[in-house]
Amino acid sequence: MSFENKTTEVKKNLRCAECGAPMHYLPGTSSLLCSYCGTKNEIPQLDQIELTVDLSPIPIQEYTDSISNKSESLNQLAEVASCTNCGATTTMDAHIVSTNCPFCASPLVIDHHMEHVLRPNAILPFGIDYKQALSNLKKWGDTLWFAPNDLKHVLNAHSVSGLKGIYIPYWSYNTYAVSAYDGERGEYYYVSRTVRDSDGKTRTVQDRKTRWYDVSGSVSGQLDNILISASTSLSQENSNKVNSWNLDKLVPFDERYLSGFLAQTFQLDHQKGFDLAKTVIDQEVSSWIYQDIGGDEQRINDYNIQLSDITLRYILLPLYMSSYKYKGKTYNILINAFSGRVYGDRPYSFWKIFFLVSAILIVLGFYFAFTS
Repeated sequence: MSFENKTTEVKKNLRCAECGAPMHYLPGTSSLLCSYCGTKNEIPQLDQIELTVDLSPIPIQEYTDSISNKSESLNQLAEVASCTNCGATTTMDAHIVSTNCPFCASPLVIDHHMEHVLRPNAILPFGIDYKQALSNLKKWGDTLWFAPNDLKHVLNAHSVSGLKGIYIPYWSYNTYAVSAYDGERGEYYYVSRTVRDSDGKTRTVQDRKTRWYDVSGSVSGQLDNILISASTSLSQENSNKVNSWNLDKLVPFDERYLSGFLAQTFQLDHQKGFDLAKTVIDQEVSSWIYQDIGGDEQRINDYNIQLSDITLRYILLPLYMSSYKYKGKTYNILINAFSGRVYGDRPYSFWKIFFLVSAILIVLGFYFAFTS
C-alpha cells in the first residue's frame, strides 16, 4: 500500500464513527476522544500489534541511503503550514483554518496543501493535557519575582488562547567512542613557612603547591540518546532546559497521536544534527579523560576521538508553547508536556529592582552607622 493510501486510511480513523466529528488524542492515554459526543477509540499499543518498523536505532549510513533512495517507509503525506515571519513549518489537522505561530506569536497564513515529509521513527505522546499545562503556567507566573505588575494580566489573558501543544522534531544519536590521550596529572603538596603577624607573634602556615606528572592513556564507552533539536525555531539552549524526557516511553510513530496538536517538521537534517552531537560527544569524552587522569588537577594536552556503530532515530517530543509580546518584545514559554516542567522568558521591572537595591543599601547604611 502506498503512503498516499495509508494517509487516507489514517484520516478516516481520525473521524468519529458515531457523529463524524474530528477526534483528538487524549494526553496521558492511548485513546482518541471525540469532543462532541465523547466517543473513545483506542490506539493499538506495542503488545496489540505486529510491528513492521521497530524502535531500534538505525545505522546512520543506512538512514542516509534510505533518504537518498526516497524509501516509502520514511515518507508520509501531511497538511503543512509555514510561518512567513520566523520560517517555522508545522503539520496540522485539516480542519484548522487559523492559528498563531507558537514560536513567534505571529498569525499563521494557512494554505492547506499536502507535502511529502520525512516520517519519524518514534514519538513520545503528550503526557499532560492542556488544562494541566495551563495550571502549571499560572503557578510559574505567580513565582516571578521582579516582574512588572501588569505581566500577570498579560499572561492570564494570553495563555488561554496562545498556549499550543506541538511536537518538536529531534535527532537521537548513539555511538561507541574511543579516545587515546596525552595529558598531565597535578598532585598537591604543602610547604611550611613561618609568618609574623602585626603583634610580632609568629605562626606556621602551609602553602599549597602542585607537582605535575606526564600521563597518557585511553578511554572508551557507549553514548546513548544524545538529543539534538532538529528545529532551528527552538534553539538547542532552550531545548536543553526542558529536556527531562523519559525515552523509554517512546512508541512507534502513529499519526493518530498528532491529532489535535501541531507538529513541526525538521529544519536541521540528520547530518548537520550529528555535527552538533559531536560537540556533546567531545564534552563527554573530555570528562572521561579528566576522571581517568585522576589526581587533584588535570590537563589535557591532546586527544583523538574515534566513533563507531553510529545510529540514530528521528523522534517527536511534546511541548506546550506560547509566545507573548510585552512592550514590543517577544517572550517564549516552554512546557515539557511529559514532565510538566515550565521554562519561560520574562521581562523584569526596573523600578522593583531599583527600590529593592535602594532598601538594602539604606538598611546596610543604618547597620554600619550604629555598629561603628
